[in-house]
Amino acid sequence: MLAKKRNNNSIINFSVQDATKLDFGNELFGQIIYLQQIISTIEEPGMRLSALEESYRVLEKGGTAIFSFLSFESKKNDSVFKIISPVIKFFRFIKSKKISEQYIPWLKFSGKVNFKALFDIGPYNYWFRRQEIIELLESVGYKIEFYGYPKKILFNNSSTKSAFGKSTEEVGHFYVVCKKVL
Repeated sequence: MLAKKRNNNSIINFSVQDATKLDFGNELFGQIIYLQQIISTIEEPGMRLSALEESYRVLEKGGTAIFSFLSFESKKNDSVFKIISPVIKFFRFIKSKKISEQYIPWLKFSGKVNFKALFDIGPYNYWFRRQEIIELLESVGYKIEFYGYPKKILFNNSSTKSAFGKSTEEVGHFYVVCKKVL
């Protein structure tokens, strides 16, 4: 890992943990970053909530949290998804599988195309709707400071809370910056 190689003074401690049961003390960090859509890889809704509650627990009062999530609004506009979605829905119908369309099998697995995804065979990622994730973060106790999609974040100098626009701007992952209220 490049970060480990650059850690010459050993000031950074690397640790792999279960996001739903962190081994860190309460209010230990002033900033936390959950990128790579890590929460979206947790298939169980209760476990996703537990991971967000743990993030809140380890963040100091007044601390900042940055999250990225897989965006269902963005995925619905994806040309590949428009092709495979009906196939996945067909197999869910045949199997009488009652899961949300927001659960999408990994299209790549171990760096290779996952052909099992066409037959609706997991593992799955959960693709959040933007309002759903805002409400979920607020239910944990976070105060939302800013949210949006990369294109709008990079090219919009708006001073408004929301950084996203119409559906053409809903491209990429959904980012949220939160504060732990004092």
